[in-house]
Amino acid sequence: MEPRCLAFFVRAPGAVVVHAKLRRLPGEQLDDPHRRWVEKRYDYPRWQVTNNSEDIRRLCCASLELLDIPWRQSNWKTISVSTREGVARLDELIRPKA
Repeated sequence: MEPRCLAFFVRAPGAVVVHAKLRRLPGEQLDDPHRRWVEKRYDYPRWQVTNNSEDIRRLCCASLELLDIPWRQSNWKTISVSTREGVARLDELIRPKA
């Protein structure tokens, strides 16, 4: 598959977003010695394509599968690529919008 075809699906309705995840880890908070956990923030990029058309979403998913890029459907109209390998592959094929 030509990466430019996938670029059509991703660039027009898509975006690169940074997802933030808070995780509790064992340890003491410096400001409160009674708390026995520390919140650590992890930021990671992911690609999202949002489209109301089922046909466009199906074509986008088929394109991702042809390129062996893992994806999942976040909700009824949003396709997400959030694995480190999948994001790196899309970044390689389709440069992120500036």
